[in-house]
Amino acid sequence: MAPSRAGSFSSTERRNIAIYIIGIMFYKIGLESFNGAIVSLAADRFEAAHTFGKIGALNGLNQAMQVVGSILVGPLVKA
Repeated sequence: MAPSRAGSFSSTERRNIAIYIIGIMFYKIGLESFNGAIVSLAADRFEAAHTFGKIGALNGLNQAMQVVGSILVGPLVKA
């Protein structure tokens, strides 16, 4: 039978992990809301002929920055 990992963290560590996870969730909600607002503003600001190409570039840049952020955060999440 495999050892249980639930006992490997103290109650303070479990509380801190929960706070950290909730903080990340709030951050992601805020980031996605902000990103949606920026895309909406950009759609209104760009010329009609180039709107969707530029919005596609913005979305691609957002995806690339999320990849970079995931790579930077990855080592922090080691268990």
